[in-house]
Amino acid sequence: MIKKLILFFTLILGTAFNSFSQSMVEYEMAVNYYQRAEYDKAEDLFGRLFDKQPEMYVYYAYYYNCLIVLKKYDKAQSVAKKQNKRFPENPNYGIDYGYALKVDGKLEKAKDEYEKALKLINGNPNLASQISYAFRGRSEAEYAIVALQKARQVTGDKGLFALDLAEAYFQQNNKEGMVNSYLELLESQPNQLMYVQNMIQARLDEDDYAMLKNALIKNVQQSPDNFALSEFMIWYFVQQKDYETAFIQAKSIEKRQREDGSRILNLARIAADNLRWSDALMMYQYILDKGNTNAYFITAGNEYLDISMKQILANGNYTQEQLLQLETRFKNYLAQTSVSAATIPVQQNLALLQARYLNKCNDAIEVLENALKIPGVHARTRANIKLDLGDYYLISGDVWEPSLLYGQVEKDFKDEPLGQDAKFKNSRISFYRGEFEWAQAQLNVLKTATSQFVSNDALRLALIIQDNLGMDSTVIPMEMYARADLLIFQHKYTEAIATFDSLLLEFPAHPLTDEIAFAKGQIAETQQKWDEAIKQYTFVKTYNDADILADDALFRMAEIYEINLKNKQKASELYEELITKFSNSTFAVEARKRFRALRGDKISG
Repeated sequence: MIKKLILFFTLILGTAFNSFSQSMVEYEMAVNYYQRAEYDKAEDLFGRLFDKQPEMYVYYAYYYNCLIVLKKYDKAQSVAKKQNKRFPENPNYGIDYGYALKVDGKLEKAKDEYEKALKLINGNPNLASQISYAFRGRSEAEYAIVALQKARQVTGDKGLFALDLAEAYFQQNNKEGMVNSYLELLESQPNQLMYVQNMIQARLDEDDYAMLKNALIKNVQQSPDNFALSEFMIWYFVQQKDYETAFIQAKSIEKRQREDGSRILNLARIAADNLRWSDALMMYQYILDKGNTNAYFITAGNEYLDISMKQILANGNYTQEQLLQLETRFKNYLAQTSVSAATIPVQQNLALLQARYLNKCNDAIEVLENALKIPGVHARTRANIKLDLGDYYLISGDVWEPSLLYGQVEKDFKDEPLGQDAKFKNSRISFYRGEFEWAQAQLNVLKTATSQFVSNDALRLALIIQDNLGMDSTVIPMEMYARADLLIFQHKYTEAIATFDSLLLEFPAHPLTDEIAFAKGQIAETQQKWDEAIKQYTFVKTYNDADILADDALFRMAEIYEINLKNKQKASELYEELITKFSNSTFAVEARKRFRALRGDKISG
C-alpha cells in the first residue's frame, strides 16, 4: 500500500514538474517574440498560458499588451473585464478595462471605469500609489495625479505620495508640479536630498532653473528650519556658477548650525575646481579669519596659498612684483603657523615659486632640505620632495646630487609611477651628460611605464636620440641639443637659444630642426612672448604634419589663443583641427572638452 502511494505521488509530482517546465519554455518563447515585436505569435502563446493560469498577472499583462498593440480592443476589454470581476481587489484590471475602452473610442465608458478606480481610494487610501502607477502605465498622468491628490484629501496628509506625484507630473511634462512635489518630499524626508538633486539635474533644462529658484525661495521661506531645503539652495547656486550667493547661503546655515567651517571649505574647493579663483579665495579667507585655533585653519591656509599661486600663474601675464608679493605671503604664513608636516604643501609651493619663477634656486633648496628634516612626513611626500629637490639642484648646476636623490626614489618605489618618474629624470641626466646610448637603453624600458606622462616623455626623448644619433659622422649636433635642453631646464634661455642657433648654423636642415623650433616655442611661452611662440609652433605643425610633435604644437597654440590672447574663435579652430587630425593623441580628450566648452555646449561636472 505504501509503495502504491509513493508511486502515485511520484507520478503526480512528475506530471506537475513537466507541466511547469513546458510552461516556462512557452513563456520564454513568448517573451522572445514580444521583444522582437512579433506580437501575433506572442499573443497566441501568452493567451494559452493565461487560459491555463489566469491568476498569473505576468501572463495577463503581456497578453493584454499584445491585444492592445494588435488593436484587438474587444478582446482586450473582455479579458480585462473578466479579470476585474475575478480579482476586484486589484485596481489594475479595472484601469486596463477603461484604457481598452478609451483606445476603442468609447470615451464616456472609459471615464466611468477610471472614476470607479478612483472611488476605491475613499475606502483605502493605501491603494492610491498602486492606482497611480497603473494610470501612469497607461500614460494617464492626469488621472494618476488625481488619485494621489485624492488620497491626500482622505488622509489630510499634504505631503503624502510626494515621490509618486513627482513621477506623474514628470510624465505629464509639468516640471513645476514635479519640482514642487520633490520639495514636498524633502519636507518629510530630508535624507532624500541627494536623490532629489540628481533627479532635478537630469530632468530640468537650463530654461527651467528660474522656476526652480522661485520654488526653492518660496519653500525655504515657508520652512526656514528645514536644512535640506537650505542645502538645496546652495546646490542650486553652485549649478548656476553663482558661488558668491552660494557662499552667503552657506554662511547662514553655518551660523545657525554652529559649524566650524567644513561646509565653507567644501564650497571653496568646488569653486576652485571650476577655476573660480577669486570666489574660492574669498571663502578660504573667511575660514582664516576665524583664527589659527580653528580646526581648518592650516588646511584653509595651505589651499588659499595654492589657489593664489594658480591664479597668478594661470594666464601667464604675471609680473615679477606679483611673484615677490606671493613669496612674502608664503613666508608670513609659515612664520605664523610654524613649519610642520601639515604645512609641507606650502613649503613645496614656496620652493617651486623660488626655483622656477624667482631665480632663487638656493633658497628653494634650503626650504626643501629643511622639509626633509621634519619628523612624521609620509614616505611618498618625502619622495616627491626629493624629486623636486633633485630638479632644483639640477637648475643650480649640480648634476651629481640630483642623480643621487632620483636614485633613492627609484629604489624605494620601484615599478610604481613615482619610481618610474625618478628613473626618467635620471635617464634625462644621462642625456644631458652626452651618455646617449645609456640614456636610450633606460628610456626604452620606460616606454611601457604605467604612468602615461612618463611613458610619453620617455618615448619622445628616446625617439630624439634614435632619430638623430649616428645621422652624421659626429655626435656634435646631439651634444649641442642636449646642452641647450639642460640650459632650458636651468632657465638660461638666452644661452639655450644661442646654442640652438649655433647648431642650425653649423648643421643646416638637421633633423633636429623641428625639435629646436618646439623648444623655442616653449621658451617664448615662458617669457610671455605669445606671437613668437605661435610662430615657432606653426613651423612645427607645418614642418612635418605626421611628426610626433605636431599635435603638441597644435594644443600649445590653441591654449595660447584661448587663455592668453582671448581669441576663442581661433582656439576653437585649432582644437577642432587637433581632434580631427590626431584623434589618438594624448591631448585629444582635453581638446574635445575645451572645443565643446568654447562652442557653448553644456558640460556636466
